This record gives sequence, structure tokens and C-alpha cells, in this order.
Amino acid sequence: MKKSFTMRLLCLVVLMTILINMPVTSAQGIDATTTGSPSDASISEPTSAPSPPLQTSLPTAESLTNGDQQQQQQQSNDAAAAEKREPYIALHTRVELEMMRHMCGPQMEMNLTKIFHMVDEFIGNYNKNATKEKHVERMFMAVSRKGMEEALGKNKTVHERLANENLDTLASRQAQGQDPQSEKSTIVECGEGWMKRWYSSQQQKVDQAKVEDNYYGTLIPMVMNFYIATEAEVFIGTKGSSWSTDVWTTRYYQGKGDRNFKYTKEGIVPIPNGGLPTPHGNC
Repeated sequence: MKKSFTMRLLCLVVLMTILINMPVTSAQGIDATTTGSPSDASISEPTSAPSPPLQTSLPTAESLTNGDQQQQQQQSNDAAAAEKREPYIALHTRVELEMMRHMCGPQMEMNLTKIFHMVDEFIGNYNKNATKEKHVERMFMAVSRKGMEEALGKNKTVHERLANENLDTLASRQAQGQDPQSEKSTIVECGEGWMKRWYSSQQQKVDQAKVEDNYYGTLIPMVMNFYIATEAEVFIGTKGSSWSTDVWTTRYYQGKGDRNFKYTKEGIVPIPNGGLPTPHGNC
């Protein structure tokens, strides 16, 4: 459990940092009563302060840590220090139902069981050649669970059956990772799950401006996952994904290009050209 605690704490710290620094759309900020999303409004006059919904709905130190602001800051510092001591691997999969149906889908490996098998083998080989301080025991997984769950209750097509099989595989693997006796790496998801928790917490507030479910769409989950993926010891992305391409490119300019990889139907291979991918195109 300890292996995943610091990873979950990192998710929380990143989420709070993004929310606190979200730009507003005008000097008055986003109207808390608006039914639209931030993208519906003008962004010509941004300010540095959180918008009214965030000013009144960001969790307090007590709600996050059952302590004061100093305790919250200490937990943030502890999380940052723990992440430096405990490297993790980031995996971006495109196994959502819509991608299976996409024109690029046939070129990608869609079976999550096979993907995990490749990653497990990769981690074993990586740890054999890495110093003890660089061993990876945790896996951050960037995936749209909403996209994976679109097939729930359906089982007619090959894609729907595979999507449901992938969900079962992910659930089983996450359970194995929590077993102290298991040698499987711990798997942690951040973006969508943590935003769902945050939206839920807003509905419980009384006499305060509330943020509607999915108010920020996919923006914040994507930013959360992007940051965590760029900070990973190793990043394994998906060929044909613009998101993976952006992560590879960012990591290359951060000096991490030698730890950029992609999974294919044949296995996991390094990104050529020192880790700098070619510009994203169709598939």
C-alpha cells in the first residue's frame, strides 16, 4: 500500500496546484452561475487569481489533511521528496472503445493483457540494468476510463468484448499491485478519477458557489496526466497518439529522450532520434 500512497499523494498535489493556478477569463473571473465551460468565454483579459468558483470551492487545509496549512505544506513536501526517491514508469494506452473503432486503431495493440505483459517484461529488464535508486516499482497509467467504460452492458461486437475484457484486466492488475506479496508493479490512475472526486466534493458544499460536474471537461485531467508522464523515470507511449508525441517531445527537451519508448504489436521499442519523435500525423 505504501508504494501507491505517495503516487496518490502526487496526484492530489498536482491537481491542487493546477486548480489554484487556473487562469480566469476576465478581471471578474468566470461567473459561478454560468452553465457554459471556460472555453465558451473570452480569455482576452486573464488575471492571476482563481475564478470565483475556485475561490470558494478549493478544499481547505483541514479538508485535505485534517490539520493546518503547515501540515498540508509538509505533506506536499513529503510527497515531492518521496517521488524523487521512488521513480515510477508512466504508460499511456489507447484502449478506449472509440479508438478501437478509429481508422488508426488497427495499427495499435488494443489488448491490455498483452500490453501489461510487455510492460512487465520491460520493467524487469530495466531494473536489472538500473541502480537500486532508479528501480521502478510503480506504474502511472494515463488512460480514459470513461472511454474504456463505454462498452459496459454491451457485448455484441469484437470491440465491445475486448473493451470489457480490458476493464477486467485493469481491475485484476490493480488488485494484484496492492498485494504486498505480489511482484507486480502498483498501477495508479490520476486525471479523471481525481477530478471525479473533486466534483463530488463540490456538491456537498452549502452556501457556496459550486462547480458543476465536468465543468472543465477533459482539460484538467489531461494536464494532470501530462505533467506526471513528463516527470516519470520512463515513459512508454502509443504510436499514432498526438498526446504521446507531445509527452515524448517535452521529455526530449528535458533531457529524458533516452527513456522515451513506445509499445507496438511486436513489443516495446525506444523512440529513435535520441527520443525525439517525428511530428504527429494521421496515424
